[in-house]
Amino acid sequence: MRIREAIWLWLRTQDGATCREIAQALGLNENTVRPRLRELEGSAPWALHLQTRIIRTTERRHGMRIYVAKG
Repeated sequence: MRIREAIWLWLRTQDGATCREIAQALGLNENTVRPRLRELEGSAPWALHLQTRIIRTTERRHGMRIYVAKG
């Protein structure tokens, strides 16, 4: 939960970021960030009760999707 909240709070301060950019900014491994992004999207099958707090855009930067905070 703390990692998910840290990602969401950081992403709110940005205009959008890729998984790699988020991982580098927070000093985390991409394999740790990726499932948290799915949870924040509301698309994780293991966390269906969580609300959608970010959006995965169709835009790409260096071949990676860009995520933005919702609202």
